[in-house]
Amino acid sequence: MPSGPSEVQVRPGFEAGPEALTDLWNRSVRETAVTFDTVAHLPEERRHWLLSHP
Repeated sequence: MPSGPSEVQVRPGFEAGPEALTDLWNRSVRETAVTFDTVAHLPEERRHWLLSHP
């Protein structure tokens, strides 16, 4: 377990592109219980959502 503060870097989501973010989200949908989503998304479906969260 880390004993001190850790550094976190946050960048605008669009730099990674909808494909990378959708892939990460879909992995959580398929393999974990951290989301209530039960169906994976396509990058085209997530583009509007991503652009609405600057």
